[in-house]
Amino acid sequence: MMKIRSFFVPALTLLALTSYAQAPQGEAVMPNLVTVSGTAESKAAPDLATIRIGVQTSAKTAKEAQTANNEKANKIIEAALKIVPDRKAFQTSDLSLYPQQAVSPINTGDGGGLGQPRVVGYMASNILTVRLEDVTKIGPLVDAVTTAGATNIDSIAFGLKDDKAARRQTLRDAVRDARDKAEALAEGLGLRLGDVYSIEEGGGVRVMPYRMESMAMAKMDTPVMPGQVSLSGNVTVRFRLVK
Repeated sequence: MMKIRSFFVPALTLLALTSYAQAPQGEAVMPNLVTVSGTAESKAAPDLATIRIGVQTSAKTAKEAQTANNEKANKIIEAALKIVPDRKAFQTSDLSLYPQQAVSPINTGDGGGLGQPRVVGYMASNILTVRLEDVTKIGPLVDAVTTAGATNIDSIAFGLKDDKAARRQTLRDAVRDARDKAEALAEGLGLRLGDVYSIEEGGGVRVMPYRMESMAMAKMDTPVMPGQVSLSGNVTVRFRLVK
């Protein structure tokens, strides 16, 4: 029995090695590909506006400054609610109270100098953000809040309530742009464009709202032009190249 075992073990080992040596060595062959990026930009009329309304007050004491600010802020909110009745459209964005300092010159005998800073009063600030779903009410809202005591309009940003359809169209246009580039490259090589090997969205579609800069004090009958908001998107596509 021992002799039989010693005879078959080497035979089986040799058979396995022979089979392994004869097995074809498969190599991964990469297909001929062309990689291109496609970009697109579209514009749409805004149907949403976000307005930042500010009020600042100053007084000798912190309490006086804050009390005066609260009174003006409440009047501004009351005036704004007549234009935009939905309280959910309002949000306090910033509330601050800080000292105001001054430095008096002193006579040092060698041409003068500056003394230590001292508190001369306090400044209170309140910024209210209002979301408007009717852009035609922007002008009346600005007029109402400035009449009520608003000291500045920080910004007006326009956007879209639902940008899903515009985003999808932007991506379609970006894919078309990528295909046009790939076809030009394929033609230059004397080849044809095959099917899509892979596609990636590059960072998603960005909505770039149109923004109006800060206004220190708005005039009555304020004209506001919403303009258009821009959406941009990009994709990376890999196409097969065929003869």
